[in-house]
Amino acid sequence: MPPMNTPALAGFAALLLTLAACSGPDQPEIHRTEAVAAGDVAISGSWVRAVGEGVRMSAAYGTISNQGDEPDRIVSLASPIAEVVELHESIEQDGRSMMRPVNGLEIPAGDEVILEPGGYHVMLIGVAGPLVEGETYDITITFEKAGDLSVPMMAMSGKSAMTHVGH
Repeated sequence: MPPMNTPALAGFAALLLTLAACSGPDQPEIHRTEAVAAGDVAISGSWVRAVGEGVRMSAAYGTISNQGDEPDRIVSLASPIAEVVELHESIEQDGRSMMRPVNGLEIPAGDEVILEPGGYHVMLIGVAGPLVEGETYDITITFEKAGDLSVPMMAMSGKSAMTHVGH
């Protein structure tokens, strides 16, 4: 029996883990962008909801990790693809699902915050044009300590679609 090719085996294992992380009942079925980092903060699994011509709103998601010893905080958001970029939270109130803007979001030290449909997410209002599935669009997230982080967001559609009522 020939010897095992350890780098090839490690690469195959990483591919399997990536495929497992990018699929599932609540996840889009195509790959997301690579992780990006600034200071102690990293963002992985980022994506933005693909929308057609004339649709003026979308939402973006991902996982924000803080590997530092102190909490950090999102203080602002910006993107050339939207007139307004806000952090929102989905909540249940009086038996109804609704969203509300959030003024900043703390990322605890040594922890992560997941931006996902039905929870915290980045809301893009006044989208300049279609967000084409498979194309990548940048959103800049400014952290109190880590500073500006330009995050490439791949446009996707999929089973995890969420209707943003009230916008």
